[in-house]
Amino acid sequence: MNIIGISGGFDSILEGTAGAFDLTESTRNDSAAVLLRDGEVLFAVEEERLNRIPRTNYRPVLAIERCLQAANLSLSEIDKIVVYGEEKFYNFFLQRNYLANPNRYAIYATIREWIRNYLKEAFNFSFDLKSIIFVKHQYAHAMSAYACSGFESALVLSLDKSEDGFSGLVAKGSGLDLESLQSFHDVDSLITFCRNIGECLEPPISDTIQLYRIAAAGNAAVYRPFVASSYELLPGGGYKLKLDSNALHEIWRLEGIDAGPKQLARRASDLAASLQEMIEAIVFHIVTHYQQVTGMKRLCFAGELAANTVLNGKLLQSGLFEEVFVQPVHSDAGAALGAALSVFQRETKKCSSGPWTHLYWGSPIEPESDVLEAIELWDGIISRETEDYNLSDLHSASEKAASLLAAGEKVGWVQGRSEFGPNSLGNRCLLSDPRIAPDSSSAGNEAGSVCISIKESAVDQYFDIPLEIQPSQFRFGNYSLEWKDELQPSHKAGIVGASAVQVHAVAESDNPALWELLDKFEQETGLPFVAQFSLRSPFEPLPETAHDAIASMITGDFNYMAVGGLLVCKQRIHPDDLLRLKPMLPKYAYVHRKWTYKLPNEKAQVMELSCTCRRGFSVPLSAEVYRVLMNADGERTIMELLSESDISAAEDVTHCCNHLMELWAKRLLLLPAG
Repeated sequence: MNIIGISGGFDSILEGTAGAFDLTESTRNDSAAVLLRDGEVLFAVEEERLNRIPRTNYRPVLAIERCLQAANLSLSEIDKIVVYGEEKFYNFFLQRNYLANPNRYAIYATIREWIRNYLKEAFNFSFDLKSIIFVKHQYAHAMSAYACSGFESALVLSLDKSEDGFSGLVAKGSGLDLESLQSFHDVDSLITFCRNIGECLEPPISDTIQLYRIAAAGNAAVYRPFVASSYELLPGGGYKLKLDSNALHEIWRLEGIDAGPKQLARRASDLAASLQEMIEAIVFHIVTHYQQVTGMKRLCFAGELAANTVLNGKLLQSGLFEEVFVQPVHSDAGAALGAALSVFQRETKKCSSGPWTHLYWGSPIEPESDVLEAIELWDGIISRETEDYNLSDLHSASEKAASLLAAGEKVGWVQGRSEFGPNSLGNRCLLSDPRIAPDSSSAGNEAGSVCISIKESAVDQYFDIPLEIQPSQFRFGNYSLEWKDELQPSHKAGIVGASAVQVHAVAESDNPALWELLDKFEQETGLPFVAQFSLRSPFEPLPETAHDAIASMITGDFNYMAVGGLLVCKQRIHPDDLLRLKPMLPKYAYVHRKWTYKLPNEKAQVMELSCTCRRGFSVPLSAEVYRVLMNADGERTIMELLSESDISAAEDVTHCCNHLMELWAKRLLLLPAG
């Protein structure tokens, strides 16, 4: 049986105005597609990896297409398409929008018809309406953890953001089924609560993962009274949240401190620490109650809150459960996986083949000949050789990368098939020497972010874990662990800023390329681990292909990258090298001019670059850059476009090149090589 599970929204990337669902950027995001054959994952990829829009909520047509290509299938050979979310919820959206503006739609359609229509548009096949199945949002998250765990029975917890009227689920897993024990309403979403608190900060922090990470540097006592008054633990494993943002702003007013950057950063970390205490109190209240009620000895945890690695580590070591499985794909892409697995088990009465040992389900890196061709395209900007280090005696990319890391360089690491989900798990990441304090400006290195990739056999030598916990538990980087007290400071230098670090255990059987790098690095330094950071940025998701990775390196702050068996080096970029690039706008960006008021009585015309994927977002453009972008088609070089726009003065040329590079770094412009 071939099943595709999908997540995300249903609007096209080409729609310049709000689509049929009027979804915000934070709603129904993490579009993805997962292809199952008889319960096994053949391929899985997020739409963001392909359309290059972080956490996109556009329809996942590129992801579906990539799944079909990987398995050499057509859409007609798919038995079921499974969507996470309630059918009546989607139909409510469609009906509301249609009644508000009937002229905007050619016909009224249900969600099943809407999905069938966009699939027919993309794949020229009319999919059977009855074969489009819907699975409730929180049930899909819960099943993604339970079915992947390999447990025969478990207590299952999903805690997520507010959508579909609910934000969480407690269930009892037994055999193929999940029995719902309690649901949590959307008003009690811990994710939404933390996000709303974060939006009150200056600057705002809407990413809850960043809040979790900065909590380690904070003092929870500062805002403990305020946070304690914001929630209530109820009998029976329940809780209630009540946010009073006015009270929080009044507290800050009474503090009367000069709100400079350091004070604002301290305020954020102190508040994050208090929120972390609240999260742990509520989650332990829930699982303690239901463990006593059900007697379950195993726990499965899913949903966006499962990204809290400190919480996960405490659940694992609490002694409440003999085994814990945390779903590493904690985003809504994981709901696509869970929805597909639930339908497979319901239709076939068979279990999926858990426990799963890896998430390398995406695109493989291109053949070496294709990577060499990509390097040739960027000749003068990147090369295969480096003059700064003598690596001629080293043969493998792992040896060369380990030598560069030991010398203090950061190295991009792009190998094998890409990971499914938001986490870097050793195939699309940035590595550095753990003895060197990380630079907060590095790609993927948000404040407080500390993760190491370590040989699986060395985990218990460096971290305090109970004897009954196997090191393989940490293969997905789901847990933060405390260093052993007896370790020498030199063993933790550079990453000792947090009391606990996120641990990604690497087994030779799971990831032989990364394990070999760790082995070579241990031979050079005596340490069997390296610091790992994500290649994700606020402007770009993780790279899927070698071309994506090369673009990340050119605009990033690292100079070396291992792509398959090749080591790539970034050269000093000369202005003449930029002039041969061929700019073009991505599908989600457009250039326009408009009239506005500079003064109450003075109108002026301004030129901007805007995005369909970020409402209200625009970048001002100079007249010179505006003229260049109006003609940018991916066929003509920057030099040709400057000539056509009558831009020849040296300072104007330099200004245009610098501005185009800034736009490229923010992925508001594409600059393919000539």
